[in-house]
Amino acid sequence: MFDAGPTDDRLLLERPLREAARIYGHRLYNVVSLCALLSMAFYIVLGVEQATHLTHYGPLPIRDGHVSLVPLLQVLLGLAGGAVIGTSLALVVVRRERRKVAVLRAMEELDAAEAAMNTDDFERALLHAQSALDLFRRQPVPLGQARTLLVLGTIANGQEQYDVAETHLLKSRHLFEILKDHAGVADATEALAEVANDRGRFDEAEVLYRRSLTNYERVNSIWDRIGVLINLANVENELGKDAAAEQLRAEAQRLIQQQTTSKDRRERIPHASSWPRILAAANVG
Repeated sequence: MFDAGPTDDRLLLERPLREAARIYGHRLYNVVSLCALLSMAFYIVLGVEQATHLTHYGPLPIRDGHVSLVPLLQVLLGLAGGAVIGTSLALVVVRRERRKVAVLRAMEELDAAEAAMNTDDFERALLHAQSALDLFRRQPVPLGQARTLLVLGTIANGQEQYDVAETHLLKSRHLFEILKDHAGVADATEALAEVANDRGRFDEAEVLYRRSLTNYERVNSIWDRIGVLINLANVENELGKDAAAEQLRAEAQRLIQQQTTSKDRRERIPHASSWPRILAAANVG
């Protein structure tokens, strides 16, 4: 379920964090400088305009024979107002850019967790996944949390910590359901089926695999359907339903042949395809 093959999104989003921070730093400097200069220029022009209207007898603004300090105060007020507005706008930009870098860092941690998980290095995978979850919670980014909980559940299942795995996966599926992310619901349900299968609860695994199959059909994820069909066939064998198992394998073989002859052989990679959506959900895309 977490096969990490190369995709355009993955190559784009796997830039080193330092490079991303450098790019955002330059953008931040330019935007803040422009906002501050425009704000101060506006208020200074306003003050000068007021001074011009009050000037009647010479270069100094004079009213009733006395030098008026109002225009000067307006210019100073303009400088102060420009500084305040510029600073406020700068803070907005700073928060947005910091959020973007934090989300990219969380996604980098999640990717590292999945890479370690695929090599059965569960301890390292757990450290990266916990770091990713913490970062996604601080922002917060519910879609990122859901994906990370899915990874944490898969790691726990690999360590045979089945109760912990189910807890993470149920939380993950609940978040995906709230977000109406059908692909995520399918992934979490399939992961729950794998836990039930590993525990020898084949009746429960059968139900869960069929639910995930329905969700994968809904999002038209062919290769995920193939994987579930094969796993479900194995479960049916365990339950003594050999005829049903053969039908499932035949359907999987048909889909494999269909994909082999199709011009579009791209496989949906769960975490990679969710990255652009995580960025959008975090409002940093």
